[in-house]
Amino acid sequence: MNLSQLRLSNYNYDAPALLGRIRQLFERDAGLLGDGIIRSALVRGPASEIQHVLTRIDVLPKGVTADCPELLDYGTILFVREPVTRDVLLERLEMLSAKQFQIAQYNLASNALGFRDTYEHSCNSYSDWPCTVFHISFGSTQFSDEPLLHPNLKSFSSTSDAIREFLKFGAFNGQSDGRLGGILLAIPNLNARIQDLSLSRQRLDVKASGAAPPTSLKICVSYRGTEKSDVLEKALETNSATFQLKCTPREIDIWLLSRTGFLADFHTENEHYTQGVKAILPKAPAVEPLDAALIDLAAIPSLGPSLTHSARPSIARLDSSPARFNWRDFEKHAKAFFQKELNVEFLEHMPLPLSSGGHHKFDLTSPDETIVIECKSHTWTKSGRYPSAKVSDVQRSIELLHKCTAKRKIIVFQDDFHDSASLVEVFVRRNRALLAGIEVWRLANGKFSKFVDYSQRSPVPVAPGTRLLDIVFHEGTKPYFEEQPKVVTGRVLTDRRYRVGVHNTGTATLHKVRVVLESCEPGDSPAVHPGHTLQVMGEGTGEFSVHPGDVPSVFVDVIYDEIRDGQPHGDAFGLCYSAPVSYAIPRGSYVLTLRLDGGDTQIRKKFAVDPDPPSGILRMRELRS
Repeated sequence: MNLSQLRLSNYNYDAPALLGRIRQLFERDAGLLGDGIIRSALVRGPASEIQHVLTRIDVLPKGVTADCPELLDYGTILFVREPVTRDVLLERLEMLSAKQFQIAQYNLASNALGFRDTYEHSCNSYSDWPCTVFHISFGSTQFSDEPLLHPNLKSFSSTSDAIREFLKFGAFNGQSDGRLGGILLAIPNLNARIQDLSLSRQRLDVKASGAAPPTSLKICVSYRGTEKSDVLEKALETNSATFQLKCTPREIDIWLLSRTGFLADFHTENEHYTQGVKAILPKAPAVEPLDAALIDLAAIPSLGPSLTHSARPSIARLDSSPARFNWRDFEKHAKAFFQKELNVEFLEHMPLPLSSGGHHKFDLTSPDETIVIECKSHTWTKSGRYPSAKVSDVQRSIELLHKCTAKRKIIVFQDDFHDSASLVEVFVRRNRALLAGIEVWRLANGKFSKFVDYSQRSPVPVAPGTRLLDIVFHEGTKPYFEEQPKVVTGRVLTDRRYRVGVHNTGTATLHKVRVVLESCEPGDSPAVHPGHTLQVMGEGTGEFSVHPGDVPSVFVDVIYDEIRDGQPHGDAFGLCYSAPVSYAIPRGSYVLTLRLDGGDTQIRKKFAVDPDPPSGILRMRELRS
């Protein structure tokens, strides 16, 4: 049985493996899947060369007719729609092994490729059915986001709006959209899905639908209440099943599994969010939108008249704050505040040249380009942890501020609080060196104010030979050690993962950094691969950038283990390589030497991995010389 089809995500494989995974799905669902439709946005360069921006490919259900081919030529940007058979699609995907891809009559080339896939629940952004979405990093070129006007074709207020509509995205974030440069291939799973859910007085009813016989399916339910939790499982005899829960759940995960070895659908929900067919749990109570007087924006002439009880600003409910502006409204209010505060009419998203070459559209720019402002509205994670991925976005924006020629550089946050802890305060404390030359403002408790001013601070020069990077490990504390429950073939296991942090003590961001397994003793296992990079937490990549700060800003997975009911599960544990190589190592005692490469230096540290008596559960600890 191929258990890979029970995973929610896969990373770091190559083009032949991609083709193999897609062929498996086509063979499994040969009677359910039909042809495909390719939609692409392309750019015509200064020498009339065609360059890739973004491609979406949808495999359609059998019997569904694809839209007719279409080419919309706006001069600098082209939109291509092309129906293809499954055989033609496979031929196009085979070209990826040579770092090439064909869209209609255009042959495109890539310098570097990356592959990953995610499994999406039903009612996702690609399909009403659950589907596997393959993300192929192919490469992209910048495009002008000015109004896209044409005498005969439909005109748009921006190129981003045209891309969003043509590629049928619900939302598209322009030059900052993480999908740019990607080829996105969505293959629906028409075998089975969760069609309906209902929860009444601790009775959960689940209804499934699809082409698969109900007797080939089972449902696993994992839930947690205030004091109790449980995992239930039923094999289906009809297309529905009923579960009697022990308590009213606050969190619930529902998994629809095929007994032939694949995940069909899933539903996950808590009091804050829902992923799946529909919400069945009560949500945290909505909060009345903030009054204009509380926000203290009514005094702004351009906003004052609109802030009435009949026309209040749009507020988005977030977990850790009672009420917040959505990011668009926050940016609008920040613009109005700074226009009044600085007596300047700001322009939105105007491209400015960067010292490194190219341009960037900052959120707000003064007409004379002497003042630039970036607006950020991030929150603590739902579990109250520091949002490392979101912080990386802020750090990238600060790097761009450093590269522009403006005399005054401002970053303004919509602050977020968790247990009275300010996210802005923690971010500034961890990133003081990076913020040299920057003013930090925030919106907190309804008021804009300057939080700290580092505009007169210059980066501290680093003496030659200074060690800028270090490997950090604090045994037993998150995120260096973390346990997470997961469901594998209907069984609840605990994933135990050890990580190291990478700390940049300098004043500039360091790029192309990596953590390498230099040696493992004993090293006779075929899963020991000296010289291979280890994967970045939550990303699966092996090479990364490290921003300066008072604490580590990147964490790298080293080993992981699985336990069940407090006991080791299986006879092996895993090394967390970034490449798709064998990783399962027999349980035992080992000494790992990790090497940190970057910043023109190499740092080595040793770690012991051994069973913790008497449980036999593996632990990792640093060996200090």
